Amino acid sequence: MTRMGPIVRRGGCVLGSRSSPSAPTAVAGRKPTAAANRPPVRSVMIDRRALADIADHGFDGLESVFALFGVTHPDGAVQVMFAADVSAERTRETSSVQVSFARLAGWNKRIAGIRDCELIGDLHIHPRDHGTVANPSRADLKWWRSQLARSSRPFWIGAVAQRPYDADAAWLTPTVTTFVIWKDDAGRTDCCVLDAELEPRR
Repeated sequence: MTRMGPIVRRGGCVLGSRSSPSAPTAVAGRKPTAAANRPPVRSVMIDRRALADIADHGFDGLESVFALFGVTHPDGAVQVMFAADVSAERTRETSSVQVSFARLAGWNKRIAGIRDCELIGDLHIHPRDHGTVANPSRADLKWWRSQLARSSRPFWIGAVAQRPYDADAAWLTPTVTTFVIWKDDAGRTDCCVLDAELEPRR
């Protein structure tokens, strides 16, 4: 039997307004206290090929979840190079999906040979939502915190993709909202919103 992860389900938990790395938004409504609590990520850039793979899964109206593999640069810039579908197919619904850890382990082996490229987060699709900023559910936040706890990394990228407007064609240019989850100097889990940038066309 394939091991499955917790359900990633939509809900009404609004994390907060879009913010910059210098003004983190606390998960539990705590006010940021000092510069030491700034997230360890300055920006998130997504490769256009990775985004195309994500967008292809939006047209069927069911949620999908992707493992994000990328590189973290010394200046805090994160580049997402690959988005690997790790959905457990039988669990895909309009408002939930589960992770297949067997598929995730397979992708980890494939990516292992690429220098400096590692698992840095995950992304799931909200197929029924549209707009410029996505809101994570309580289950989303709980899942991202658990992934941070399991990882040896100082942060975890949680991301949500949806259509910018209410039309199927909008999946050709999906909106991606990225959330950086990390532990501050006091050991508390913080989260802030960052704009997801697209890699410039060459």
